[in-house]
Formats: sequence, C-alpha cells, structure tokens
Amino acid sequence: SFGSSYFQNKHFLKKLSTLKWTVVEQKHFVEDGKISFTDEHLDFAYQVDDIPNTDKPHCLLLSSVLQYLEDPDRWLEKFFAYQFPYIIIDRTAFINDKQRLTVQSVPEFIYKASYPCWFFNEDEFLLKFSTHYELIADFDSFADPNKVTEDGKQLYWKGFFFKQK
Repeated sequence: SFGSSYFQNKHFLKKLSTLKWTVVEQKHFVEDGKISFTDEHLDFAYQVDDIPNTDKPHCLLLSSVLQYLEDPDRWLEKFFAYQFPYIIIDRTAFINDKQRLTVQSVPEFIYKASYPCWFFNEDEFLLKFSTHYELIADFDSFADPNKVTEDGKQLYWKGFFFKQK
C-alpha cells in the first residue's frame, strides 16, 4: 500500500539511471503516502490517469490487486489501453477450475472486514493477455501456501512477466 514493493527492491532499482515509481491506491493510502513517503523517486496517485504525461510509465506492477477488483476484466482492458511496454503480475490467486468469486474474511485480530476475492482460471487469464502481450516468464508466488477448497479444487498464487507485442 505504501510502496512496499518499491522498498523491497530499492537495492536493485538504484542501479537504474532514472526511476519514478508511482503507487496507485485507495484514497486514504494515497493521502498518507504523499505525506510520509513521497520523495524524488516515489509518488502516490489515486488512479493511473493522475500520473503526469511526462512520467509515462514503462511498467505496470499488479501485486495482489486483480483478484480484489470488482470487474477485473474491465480493468485489464483499461490497463491494456495504456499500452504499458511491460506488465508484471504477482501474488495473484488461481484455481484449477473455472473462475470463482469468493469472500475473503480478514481475521478479527487484524480488523473486522470481508472482501470479494476472485480466483482466476490460469488458461483463461493468460488468454486475455495474448492479443496485446507476450508472456516472457511465469513464476510461483509464495504469498500464501497452496490450499484446497472444500470441493477439492487446488488454489495457488502465481506471477507473470509480459512484454507488449
């Protein structure tokens, strides 16, 4: 939420001659992030459209994002329209069955809440990218251990690295 991927990879990123990392998040995260974390390399925005044209992004990182969007297919089409040269998907939930919408409950000791959460069918998910992007690499995402649903379907988390065609 506050650029954790940026900070986790800062050591590697410092070798780049120029770097501008913009976190697109919910309003309260953006407001707090702008106050506490913004610097010459890191900034926060409410939506991709808020990123200045001078900072045209070269890469879109979606880490544990898509499964929490109300309409992930609509968002993917919107992201494709931006024509990012690269898209990295990480910590994304999949099921070895047809796509499934579930409810994720946050443990009360953290805070009481629940969220809609999608589990994607991997083949269908990759097909959505195939017109616009070439799959360069895929990898296991170790955000959560693989699990099995009550009806015996395997759940797993993966990541992908895509290059625009």
